[in-house]
Order: sequence, then structure tokens, then C-alpha cells
Amino acid sequence: MKKFLFCWVLASNLYADNTMNMIEIMQRLEYSVRLILKGFLHNQRPLIDEGREKIKQSFIELQGINPKVYLPLEKRQFDEIIFNNFSRMDEEMALMGKYLNQKNMAGAYKAFDGILTGCLRCHIIVRGW
Repeated sequence: MKKFLFCWVLASNLYADNTMNMIEIMQRLEYSVRLILKGFLHNQRPLIDEGREKIKQSFIELQGINPKVYLPLEKRQFDEIIFNNFSRMDEEMALMGKYLNQKNMAGAYKAFDGILTGCLRCHIIVRGW
């Protein structure tokens, strides 16, 4: 019985850690998106670059969390869709960097919009919109 209780407590702590991690990652992503948007609105390339770097780091952290941790039970079959979504968002991130290097701000913003669309796709699945 003690072993079972220990395993249950350990599993609960791991789940809580991942859930807390998830919240922190989402908060950092929100902050990064605001930095990028402010950079576009105020023509501040350093803000855009800082936001992009923070998003890249958050994506790496987010991909390290099993989607089954944050997907509701009835949505767990969508974990493959979420992985594919991350791939598309990575492509948009690279495209955004390419456009920024070409000083094509309209193209860079369109790629940024693609990243936000990817965020929304995941939120639609998780929240059931």
C-alpha cells in the first residue's frame, strides 16, 4: 500500500510540475507575442528579434511536454495534429526570419500571423471552441 501511495504521489507531482510548466510557457509565449507585435507597431526590430528568440525557446520547451498532459481525455487523439501544428509554426518562424533579413516587413508580419494562427489551432482543440 505504501508503494502504491508513493507512486501515486510521485505521479501527481510530475503531472503538477508539467501543468505548472505549461502555464509558465504559455505566459512566456504571450509576452513574446506582445513584444513582436509592439516591435511591428513601433518599427522596433530589436523587439521583434527578442520576441522571436523567446518564442523559439518556448517552442522547444513546449515540444518537450507530452500533449496528453494538457489535452483533455476526450481530445487526446489530436496529439498528432498538435505535433504537425508545431512543425508548421517552426516553418513560419523560419520564414519570418527570412523576410526580416530581407527587410520585407509585410512578409514577416504575414509569417507572424501564421504563427498566431498555429497558436489558435491548438487552443481550438484544447478549449473546444
